[in-house]
Amino acid sequence: MIILVIKKRKGFVKLALETGSQLVPVFSFGEKELFFQPAGYNSFLEKHLVNKIGFYPVAFSGRGYAQNWFGILPRKQPIHVVVGEPIQSSKIDAPSHQDIESLHERYIEEVEKLYNAHKASYGCENIQLEII
Repeated sequence: MIILVIKKRKGFVKLALETGSQLVPVFSFGEKELFFQPAGYNSFLEKHLVNKIGFYPVAFSGRGYAQNWFGILPRKQPIHVVVGEPIQSSKIDAPSHQDIESLHERYIEEVEKLYNAHKASYGCENIQLEII
């Protein structure tokens, strides 16, 4: 499972509305493989901490500078970035809560579509995307 923590993050949407900027949905395949993450530890965090603190802290291990089995550097794995079509937004000096919610929901839908359209190409056809 890939968990994307974005449902409560709406500041970028408000900024796009205030400036009239486009939002571009982007998804990176392969980021999950950059670090080893112990399953039991992250399951505890997922259930108890993510909703309280607003981000997903992880215990991880990557590779070292001189060896490949332990360290804080990311593993040497390819990352494939897919970019969706820009989402237009109107310039609104003081966007309402409804304006922000509407554009945010559309952005999340487009990210999900992007993931579903490309997941088979990058070996993720059996991996579910969960947006929290």
